[in-house]
Order: sequence, then C-alpha cells, then structure tokens
Amino acid sequence: MSAITGLGSYASQYLQELNTALTENRQSSGTSLVNSLSGQMQNTSSSSLADQLSGLVRLTRYAMDEMGLAEDSRVTFSRLQEYCDQVQERFSQSVKDGLGALHVDPNNVTYTLDGQGNLTCHSADKTVEALAQLVCDDMHKDLQKLASNLKASGLSLDSGISFSLDGQGNVTGLGESANYQDILASQKQTFANLSSHLAAAHVDTNIDFSLKVNSDDSVSVNCADSKYTKVLQAFFNENSEIVSDYQRSEALSQIEQARKFMSLSPKDARTRLQLESMAAWWDTQQTSSLSSSFGLYNNGSFSRLSGINLSV
Repeated sequence: MSAITGLGSYASQYLQELNTALTENRQSSGTSLVNSLSGQMQNTSSSSLADQLSGLVRLTRYAMDEMGLAEDSRVTFSRLQEYCDQVQERFSQSVKDGLGALHVDPNNVTYTLDGQGNLTCHSADKTVEALAQLVCDDMHKDLQKLASNLKASGLSLDSGISFSLDGQGNVTGLGESANYQDILASQKQTFANLSSHLAAAHVDTNIDFSLKVNSDDSVSVNCADSKYTKVLQAFFNENSEIVSDYQRSEALSQIEQARKFMSLSPKDARTRLQLESMAAWWDTQQTSSLSSSFGLYNNGSFSRLSGINLSV
C-alpha cells in the first residue's frame, strides 16, 4: 500500500507544481516558458526539457515497480496504459464479485430494540451489519408494532432489549428470564418475517455509485440510491485489497494525464506552442484539480473521470 500511496502523492505534487509554474508564467512574454518552467520545477538554471521530464520519469519508475519490471526493462506509455486498464478491470470484477457474495445470515447478527421500534444491528462484519440495518430500517413500521406488542405483554423497553435470531425466526433474548423468552416467542410471526427479509437482503452487482480517494487515502462512496451508501462505504472500508487496486489505478492514470498534458515534442517551436496551449487550457480550469480523479461504477463496470474535483 505504501508504494501505491507514494505514487499517488507524488503524482499529485508533481501536477500541482506544474500547475503553479504555468500559472505564474503564462503572462510572461519576455521569458521562455520552457526555461522558466524548468527552473521552477527543479530549482536549476537548466533550459533542457529533461528537467521537465524528470518528474514523469520518476513516476514511470514507480509504475514499473508496481508492474514488477526490472530496472533495465523497456516500457512504453502504451504498456503502462494497458496495465492501468487491467487494474481497472480487476477492480470492477472484484467489486462485482464482492457485492454478489454479500448476504446476511441472521445468526451472525445481534439486535437491540428500543421502545420506539428502532432496531439496531450489531455484527463483526460491518458490511453485513450495514446491510442488515438497511433491512431493519425498511421494516420500521412492523418493528414499531412489535415494540408496542412487547410492551403490552409486560416487557420494559426503556433501556432496550437485545436478542439473537436464526434463519427460521426463532428468537432468543440475551441474558433474560424464561418469562422474557416466552413473551418474545409470542411474536414469532414478526420475528420470522424479519429473519426472512434479512436472509433475502442483497446488493445489485450493477449498482451505480461514485468513488473518490480522500487526502488521508480513505475512500468516499456515494450511491445513486442513497440508502445503499452506508453499505458500500462499509464494503470498501472492510476490503483494503480492493481499495488498493483503486488507488493503484488512480496513480497510474495520473501518469497518463501528465504525459498527455505535457505532450512534449523534440522541436522547440512546437514544444513552446504545446506548452503555451497547455497553459491556456489550465487557465480555463482554475476551479478544477488535475491531481484528483473521480471514479464511477455503472452497470458493473468502473470508469474514471479525470481532471475534476468533486465532493461526495
């Protein structure tokens, strides 16, 4: 993870420095943009384009390390992009497989019911917990009636009651008396209905959601159907390897962005024209950050929207 994080951070820093250099020099008509950019990027007096390329070379070195290539290997940007695409496809498939396998076993969850019919789920697997909680929230009216029936039968719900549940709807009060158990058992139909809904809970593998890497390397999720946001957030929080692929894909895509935005040519005239065109492009993107990438998962496939900085 450290190598991936380092690559992403270096790419962000490099692009930010490049942006700053271009911003400060886009109105300087008497100074070579290439020379001044090189000086600011590397703090040297060199006018060589090599200084401008050095950051990109170092980024590429990180990428080659991620690919497991030897230092004397030859690699093209096309190959780097192919590897980035492979990582991106692997991420999509991992998400699809993970969501497809996601289900709730009522036995692996414990529940706490309060007097207003709010049922809180507890599980060691936070993704399962979030999905179970989604089911319980959807059944709030039924659970309000359950709470009312239990209170009418003599149970005090002032401090809440905790219970476990199996796949057949058999309920067991946690640490309570036999009378308590009998009262719970009298509501077997409601508990059986709850157990059935929990067991049927799932997430569509083609669910639409966006994903963004935060400054602390965590990820933020936003689902088109907002009620699933907490489930997907828990899913990524619990699956570091999948997040690792996302971060690797983000870092590699930033290398491709840097290459495209620089578009350096061996001919000085064309180089200056391209760099000044790039500066003009940057001038129209002042509210954006080229160091940010925003991913979109749609219809079972992941795609990246580059050069935008959105909050989720």
